[in-house]
Amino acid sequence: METQVDILNPAHNKNLIRSALSNQSHYVIKDFFNIDFAEQIFQCLSHDVPWQIAFRMDDSNQVLEREQLNQLGAEKRAQLMQQILEKAKSEYQFLYNRYPMVDSLIAGKNPDLFLNKVVEFLNSPSYLDFLKQITGDQQIRKCSAQATWYAPGNFLQYHTDVSQEDEDRRFAYVLGFTKDWKADWGGLLQFLDEDDNQVTETITPAFNTLAIFKVPQGHSVSYVAPFATKPRFSITGWLRAD
Repeated sequence: METQVDILNPAHNKNLIRSALSNQSHYVIKDFFNIDFAEQIFQCLSHDVPWQIAFRMDDSNQVLEREQLNQLGAEKRAQLMQQILEKAKSEYQFLYNRYPMVDSLIAGKNPDLFLNKVVEFLNSPSYLDFLKQITGDQQIRKCSAQATWYAPGNFLQYHTDVSQEDEDRRFAYVLGFTKDWKADWGGLLQFLDEDDNQVTETITPAFNTLAIFKVPQGHSVSYVAPFATKPRFSITGWLRAD
């Protein structure tokens, strides 16, 4: 595995990022990784990841492997999608493709997957030190990670990232690996004012970026239009102190 200097763009101004985060609670860093590392991640997400489908049902988070989804058959898949959308009318809901990077690495799954190297880097002492410097939080000790692919019809409704488990989440992040995205395709990361339900800022998916923001903070990912022709890829997670 390369060093932090090899993987991260050396042009990042850590003091500027830290100042911006302290003033506006979130920040987007462009050209985050060196281009070769970013391209390797994109190729892995495009061709190698065994995606699951993630959604909520019966008041709990659910996942289905691709094989399980295919075994349902067309009629039952359509019924499931309808149930998911019905829940979204009155309850918190999401629907997207995901791969649990940390859990899979710990379980020894897919040992040759390039994302395993990404997890190792995201939790390396050098990268954690970089995160401490740009956030000013010296208690950060690990970085969770899941790969996500938002396809047409996918979405993530309003939430604040407050943990329902015993996790000390200090910051959330989105590493973007989306190429040639058009804003009117949806899939927009939107920050909202909880009091009056107004969008305060929108981040359009892009390639080789890091969006980082404090927890808790209300946000959503808007519905991806049926006419979107590119994949919306990202790696997301939390910087944690537990």
